[in-house]
Amino acid sequence: MALLSVVVDVALVTAIGAVFVAVVLLTVVAVVGVPVSLFRLVFGPG
Repeated sequence: MALLSVVVDVALVTAIGAVFVAVVLLTVVAVVGVPVSLFRLVFGPG
């Protein structure tokens, strides 16, 4: 059963890591994307 607990631990860490990475990516996209889109709105596309 020790192997099972290791597998469960790895799965939990992987899931938490994936969620963490997704949140960080979304945050970066929001922080970078919002000013860029505002800049484009003010100064025109391109």
